[in-house]
Amino acid sequence: MGKRDNYIYPAQTDSDFFGLTSDWHIGNRFTNEGYILDYLDLLKERGVKQIFHGGDLFEGYRIYPAQLNELHPDCYGIKEQINYFNELIPEQRDLNMKLISGNHLIKNNKGKNVVQELCDQRVDIDYLGKYTGYVGLKDGLTMNLIHPSRKSLYGKLYKTNKYLNTFQNKPDIFGIGHKHKSDCKLYGSTQVYHLGTFLDKKPNANQYPPDIGAWIIELDIDNGEIISNNSEWIGY
Repeated sequence: MGKRDNYIYPAQTDSDFFGLTSDWHIGNRFTNEGYILDYLDLLKERGVKQIFHGGDLFEGYRIYPAQLNELHPDCYGIKEQINYFNELIPEQRDLNMKLISGNHLIKNNKGKNVVQELCDQRVDIDYLGKYTGYVGLKDGLTMNLIHPSRKSLYGKLYKTNKYLNTFQNKPDIFGIGHKHKSDCKLYGSTQVYHLGTFLDKKPNANQYPPDIGAWIIELDIDNGEIISNNSEWIGY
């Protein structure tokens, strides 16, 4: 079961009630897969039909020197990581995911990255782009997802308000992956989210503790404006 074209730019939805998440790192031994499954079950229990993902769905391969020691033994290649994901999370009948790929990538011999390859196989997952993706929400609202690298404009500017000032038309929702932190702030008219992660802190790693979890967002929209925003952080 595949799709001829999995690249959607921008993705048009009618969403005002959705999950917002990032950095699952499927294939890494330190990813808490049980929490991911619990979060997906919660979305379905709440009646959420749409989830947006800010990148690094997969752990990838040979991204940094110690990575091989962190991978599941059956996740050393693109097919292996896709198969692992499909076994962990079978096709979701009532939940669609739209995502960007991020920086933890593997490419096949056709130059297609692991996320694109997955989207070719799944009718419930749609590809938005590599490091950034744009989504149309209900009643003309817009969302920008970004997975910043040091070389990206966001990485160079770093501060969110400076980056948003580069937009001629600022998004209503701005979701930031990669940082493994959780936050929700209003910058002007843009609601900004840091999207968290499901990758636990690694033993002996010199890093700040990650924020484990993801968001459930419910917007009350009237005539193209957000009247109220119920943002719930589902922490683990």
